[in-house]
Order: sequence, then C-alpha cells, then structure tokens
Amino acid sequence: MGRGVDTTIIDSWSALEDFLFQDEWSELNRHRTKRVFRGLTDSTFSLATTLQRVGGSSRQLESRLLRQFKKYAHRNFAVDDSDWHWLAVAQHHGLPTRFLDWTNSPFVALHFATADWPNSGTDGAVWALDFIGLQQWLPDPLRQRLQHDGVNVFTTKELASVAFSLQELEKLSSEDFMVIFEPPSIDDRIVNQYAALSAMSRPDTVAESWLRNRERAVCHKLVIPARLKATIRERLDMMNITERVLFPGLDGLANWLRRYYGPTWPDSSVRQPLYRGKHLHFFRSPNGWEYVQRPNIQAGVAVVAVTSEDRLLLIEQHREALNKSVIELPAGIIEPGASPEATAKQEFFQETGYSCDRLTLLCEGALSPGVANETNIIYLAGGLNRKDTEIDDVIDGGIIRHRKLRGRAEEHELIQTWEIPIREVPAWLQQRRQEGVIIDLRIYAGLSFSQNYKTASRVTPT
Repeated sequence: MGRGVDTTIIDSWSALEDFLFQDEWSELNRHRTKRVFRGLTDSTFSLATTLQRVGGSSRQLESRLLRQFKKYAHRNFAVDDSDWHWLAVAQHHGLPTRFLDWTNSPFVALHFATADWPNSGTDGAVWALDFIGLQQWLPDPLRQRLQHDGVNVFTTKELASVAFSLQELEKLSSEDFMVIFEPPSIDDRIVNQYAALSAMSRPDTVAESWLRNRERAVCHKLVIPARLKATIRERLDMMNITERVLFPGLDGLANWLRRYYGPTWPDSSVRQPLYRGKHLHFFRSPNGWEYVQRPNIQAGVAVVAVTSEDRLLLIEQHREALNKSVIELPAGIIEPGASPEATAKQEFFQETGYSCDRLTLLCEGALSPGVANETNIIYLAGGLNRKDTEIDDVIDGGIIRHRKLRGRAEEHELIQTWEIPIREVPAWLQQRRQEGVIIDLRIYAGLSFSQNYKTASRVTPT
C-alpha cells in the first residue's frame, strides 16, 4: 500500500489558512503554490471522473462521446483539432470525460466544498495536488517538453505537440501517469475559476487509487468538518468568492442570490439532518455523533411463546442489513395509534400461525442506543391456540419446521417458523450460528426473564 495521500481534519479557519499557504516555492523572487485544488461538498466523494461514473467501458464510451461531440458541435469552438482542445471544451460544457476539474486557487476550491448549503450537515473536503511532485512519473517526452518551455503545467497545445490524441498519450508509457494542464480560456468562467484539469493516461484508471499507491505523498486531503462550513462560506462571501463571480452571467447571479438570501445555516447547537428515507432518518448531533431514527413508530415488540409440548416458537428470515438469515423471536413494530399488546398479538399470529389469549410484560428497553432510537418491549404469551392446522415437517430431535412460509409478500418478507424443544434451544442456536446464521440477542433476554413466570398455557386444539 502506498503513501501518496495524506489526510488532515481541519479544526479552525486559521488552521485552514496555515495549511493552504505552506510549502510555497519561489520563482523569479515571487511566491507561488506548487499545488492545484479540488473542492467537494462531501468528504466521502472519490476522485472519480464523470466518464467513470457513467459506468461501462470507459474506453469505448470516451471514443464514442468524443466522436459525436466533434460531429455535432460548432466548429468555431475548436481553435485546433487535438483531442485535448476538444475534450477541454466538452468538459466545460458538461460532457463526461476522463478529465477532473481543479483550480489554482484554494479559495475557489473552498467555494465548491461549501457552496451546496443544504448539505451543510456533511463534512466537505479540499484535495491539494502537488503538480511538481507528479512530474517524476511523467514519460520522458512530456517531462522534456516542460523543461524545454520552462513551465510546470501544460497547455493543450503543448500536450498536443507530444501526444496529439489520447491514444498517442497512452503509448508514451506502459505505466499509468497523470498530466496537469490548463484549459483554453474560451470564456470568463474558466478564467474566473482559475481552472486546471488533470487526466490519467488511461480512461479507466481511477485517479484517487493511483495517487494513494504512490510511494510518497503527492496529494493531501483536507477534511472540512460540517460545523466549519458556515464560517468558511461567510468569509468566502466577504472575499467575493461567490457564484456571481465564478459563474458569470444570469445563472450564476440567480444562484448566488438564492443562497445568499435563502435559509440560514443550521444552528450548530442542534442536530443536523443528513438524509430522510422512508423508514430511517439520519442525523448528526452538535458534537459530531451520527445516529438514525425510525419515524412514525412508537417502539418494537417481541414475543416469547412456549407451546404445551414445551417448544419455543422462533422465526427465521433474511435480513438485508446483515445480508444473512437471522433467528429471531416473533416481532413487529408499533404503528402510531396502535397499542403494544394488540400489535404483539397481531404480529405473533402472522408470523407463527398461533393466537394467544394473554400477554405478560417481561422487559423493555433500547436495542442499540449508540446509533438508533428504537426501543423494544418483550412479552410472554399465554393461552396459545394453533390456528394453522397445516401438516408440519418434523426434524430429528422433535424440532418442528412449519411447511408454510409466512410474511408480507409486498415487503419481500418470507418467514420460516420453528418450534424448538425448550431444552434443546441453546444447542440448536449454537449449531445454527456455526452454520453462519445470526442469532437475535432478544431471544436470550426473553428466555432469561421468562424463567420468572409460569410456563405458557397449553395449546388448545381448534
């Protein structure tokens, strides 16, 4: 594993400034940065190109896209006919390419890391790439061209003088390499964003993976905590680093005004929503702790039930979160307005084919309080009545597996019901665990508490 990417979590504006302006190098008695920068609103986003994110064969797709773009674009867009110029123009107008956008300005990168204010609950990132350090992996013809011209970053014309096409670029070396170049200044947006582009020698090589495998650090990832985004955003606005400047025209003006006069930044003293799904809501607390909540439910219920033959009723079903089968107590969730007892009886019948006359509270509490708000109530069922008279499969040791699979078809829920002799439960669970099945710990909690109560009523034939 290489050491090509270092990561730093920034804790203040001053620390950010200190990092961004360190390691300057002097040229003609002027201080210049040796890095280009890329800002992302989410620190988990990778350095994958738009071409790679489309999917499929990047090489085949790139060839087709470039051919069609050349075919239909206005000819006056291209001053020269090299692949570099055409793809730089195409990238600028949103075509998926192998190029990644960078900027020579760290503040422009910070704008892109903080401009998406609705996502202020996520950490952002600024990638700082050492384009001087990258030169050691360039093929000799490219490195010699830089030295001949006395520059450190290519133009599209300089690249085309060595490799006119992408195919010629790849032939320069059997090893992957990265080139950094400046796009042609075809409009004010490119100029105002102080733009730079990177390209891998092969379209399917992921830049981040390649960088991480370098033997020394040539790239630094600065993680911008969500709590700092508001401060950084406000200071960038004071510097006039805004959509109005970086995206000249009415679209940029409208985007700037919408953000500037839009909702205020979330209060750092309250939780911040990260994502709201149908069944789960994700949040980050002021101290940075991330957790989930299950909306529109009161709690969960589970039922311990032992038949008149002293068999414990258990269910088995596939759980997507674990991608495995799980052995559980019959259980469900309490919908708004429903009572815990009614829900427990209903779920118990649906999952086992048994009804029960009474429920005794055994215990209640949280299941995973570090990450979720869900609580659970475990009942002991009594007065069992077998409503489902379908013949069962009897397995060695008196274990019964119900032939009928139960559950909600619309939720892709298939439940296998088991009746396990109570004395054999520990050994059976151990055996299933060795087979790779997950055991729900509520089984052990329910059995432990149920020992303080009378054995459930005997089954009454229907």
